[in-house]
Amino acid sequence: MQEIATLAFTDPERGKEAAVIVRASPQAVSLCLTLSSDGDVEVSFPLHRVSALIDALHSATAVSRTAAAARQAPFAPSQDGWREADHLLSANVVSRIQAALQDSPLILEHRFYRGARSPERSVFESWAQLLQYLQEAATPGDAFSLWSFDAACPEHATLLSAKYPDSDGRVPQFGAY
Repeated sequence: MQEIATLAFTDPERGKEAAVIVRASPQAVSLCLTLSSDGDVEVSFPLHRVSALIDALHSATAVSRTAAAARQAPFAPSQDGWREADHLLSANVVSRIQAALQDSPLILEHRFYRGARSPERSVFESWAQLLQYLQEAATPGDAFSLWSFDAACPEHATLLSAKYPDSDGRVPQFGAY
């Protein structure tokens, strides 16, 4: 296995020095976790499961960031009924989103909590893309709706099809798309 990276850090729960060593081979990606005093463990992931690991790490990061942001929510009027409930980053909701993304891209509508602006709509083809958008654009209380692109946008419902012209106003008659 080829060593790709070593990431040293202090374990926040134990206060001990630790490291993660990332290794790769043609068949797998391995993570070696080591604490300065409690030994090592190495786990190898087959290549077809690495993206699931990355998605899980993104989800865990988002949950941590959301929890921190919720503690610092700038404006949460009591009349809005803030409470503990399933939310966009709850494990069961994330699982549903990830399962849906296996079948089709998703259309996301983002409504801004007390934002006094119109909703934004985007299309996402992976959980990593969607999660990055949430981390950059979402704030506590924002509301989201999701639709399967394939179900919401069937070919027969196309409003129009057109091509973008070159500087002379020409478009190709043929071509691979």
